[in-house]
Amino acid sequence: MNSHEVLKQAIDPVGAKSVAAAMNVSVGLVYKWCQNTDVEPVKNPLDRVVDLYALTKDPGIINHVCQHAGGFFAPNPPVDAGRHADQTLFEQTQKMFSDFSLLLSAITRSTIEDRSIDPREAGEIRDHWEDMKRFMETFVVRCEKGQFHLDKEIG
Repeated sequence: MNSHEVLKQAIDPVGAKSVAAAMNVSVGLVYKWCQNTDVEPVKNPLDRVVDLYALTKDPGIINHVCQHAGGFFAPNPPVDAGRHADQTLFEQTQKMFSDFSLLLSAITRSTIEDRSIDPREAGEIRDHWEDMKRFMETFVVRCEKGQFHLDKEIG
């Protein structure tokens, strides 16, 4: 789906007038955002976010939008059908446990002295959690793509 179609689908139920008033822009501009940009040379907000990401390559931009939508950004891993994952299934599993251990360590460090978690400590815990979620999503996608193969029997 193109960005103007996404915006049109999102704006229609709310109404262009409501969106324009809330964003302090003209109704005409909101309507232009919902039109094909090949026809009208007006960059809509979604196109601008995509452009900003393309210029910076900073996933923090996408993470910020995802967090406001109640989620997180987990990039799809590159998939090469002719290759297996760089790490074995066991190395990946070990990394999962290691990441989880880092998360638990951050929680333990936060509560060991004062039995509470302050905002700075919560931020550290959040960072570990977001890293772990991204890794897990990548791991699951690799499993779904058949990138892990046990070439040798374990034992």
